[in-house]
Amino acid sequence: MAAGFTYNSGDRPLEGYTIKRGIGRGGFGEVYYAISDGGKEVALKLLRHSTESERRGIRDCLNYKHPNLVHLYDVRETNHGEVWIIMEYVFGESLAQFIEKYPQGLPRRLVREWFQAIARAVAYLHDKGVVHRDLKPANIFIEDGHPKIGDYGLARRFSTGELERMTSGVGTPHYMAPEIRRGTYGRSVDIYACGIILYEMLAGRPPFDGDSPVDILMKHQMEAADLSPIPEPLRPLIARALDKDPNKRYQTMLDFARAVEKVFESQQVSTDTPLPPLRVPVATVIATPKTTVPTAQVIPSPPPVPEIKPAAGEKSLPPPSPEKPQAGSKRGIFRERLGELSTSMVWAGGICLLCSLPAALIHTVLPWTVVAEMFVLSTLLSWGILLVGRTPPSAQREWGRRGVQVLLGLAVGLLGAWLEGWSIPQASQGGTSRDLVLPTGHRLSPELIGVGLRYALYFGLTMGAIRWWRLTNPQRKKRFRIWGVLTATLWACAFLLLSLGELAGILTFAAPIVIAAIALQWSAPWKPQLPSPAPLQPIRLRLPQNAS
Repeated sequence: MAAGFTYNSGDRPLEGYTIKRGIGRGGFGEVYYAISDGGKEVALKLLRHSTESERRGIRDCLNYKHPNLVHLYDVRETNHGEVWIIMEYVFGESLAQFIEKYPQGLPRRLVREWFQAIARAVAYLHDKGVVHRDLKPANIFIEDGHPKIGDYGLARRFSTGELERMTSGVGTPHYMAPEIRRGTYGRSVDIYACGIILYEMLAGRPPFDGDSPVDILMKHQMEAADLSPIPEPLRPLIARALDKDPNKRYQTMLDFARAVEKVFESQQVSTDTPLPPLRVPVATVIATPKTTVPTAQVIPSPPPVPEIKPAAGEKSLPPPSPEKPQAGSKRGIFRERLGELSTSMVWAGGICLLCSLPAALIHTVLPWTVVAEMFVLSTLLSWGILLVGRTPPSAQREWGRRGVQVLLGLAVGLLGAWLEGWSIPQASQGGTSRDLVLPTGHRLSPELIGVGLRYALYFGLTMGAIRWWRLTNPQRKKRFRIWGVLTATLWACAFLLLSLGELAGILTFAAPIVIAAIALQWSAPWKPQLPSPAPLQPIRLRLPQNAS
């Protein structure tokens, strides 16, 4: 028996059932794998703390029967005052464990089938007047390819057509709708949670994360979800489901499901993604923390995903109703990205100014024009990289990205030569026979050509050599890494053979590169990926063939 469980294997705290092993502990109590006297495998949950709250939720759902809900058999109280819930024993893994295996998102076929099954179960609860209030992947279990929603500990009835005054602060922060904080809500909170679940199934992570539950809740209140990881046709649907105003969301779960199914039916999102091999341990029982339903697994190979059909007597989804395109969604995303880019450019300019000012301390030997030139060139380099290198390119596009960086460097280099005072004189201003006369009447002296090439080649080669996109990748591990600055410094020094060889030349050439490496990291958006949850440790046991 794992440490911390109240009962051991062979104990009979509830008449008619023999405990075989403790398999999970959650906020409301302990879960055991047990065998009835008749040989039926069940899960027994011993309620601890907030007992009345969970008993109320269990009573509401005790007689519900749906193929995508974990069945609850009975609630009993012993002579010692212990409250036990007898429920279905689910063989399989949770949806959270499946998502952990596919960090880039589940195969689209599974997303389509499983989301429709989840939607039918949630709609069934809503038709019964119950809002779940704690929908999340850890409370959804996959058995033989069929999702089953469990953990009714937070479920509660609501009045149809009305909002109920309910307890605030329930649920899990990653999946809590904004109105939960106010304590007034209805089934819209489940629709919001399903929008989060659909996002996580597609992207491999929830849309909001933070250092603490308070940070996550504030993002639900204030920030819009980043929909860039979501296929374009599904973005307006998820955006509507995650609207801060519950009145602007889908009003029923079936409306949400119809809209999603319509996108898949029209083949706007491909569902023929091959299934990667699943790493499944053999003969293990896996307990998910803070869940009501224990999960067991005895799967020698990945389970097939059969066609999801409505249960007997259950109405199938009506044909999809025409979904009005949200014309403002693309404009909203464009405005959001434009605002983000503008903010980054302002911050980059300010940081470049701060990094250039220390050079003014030696202005007695260094002209102020050199300090100004350092600021202008580093700012222009930062702005150009923010425009072309904010996201990491694929392997096929890397040299194309480098080519754009070279062109940017050539342009900035020529501008640097002009800022140094070199300009193209008119033919009438005198010259030598060695000058190159342009059709426009301007003269290019050998000295002028040499200076221009020196500036252009230095900045062009240095910009092309550095992987600037790594410094601006929104999902970089850290906002600022000193190694990025050191790398830029090494490349800048390597190409200093093309510089003027003086202090002013070194500052004009190398300093803008180094300052840009600093400014880009602090000004570029930073949205680090969620850390993968620690893998659950399986408990090995031999499943009994007969009751003992």
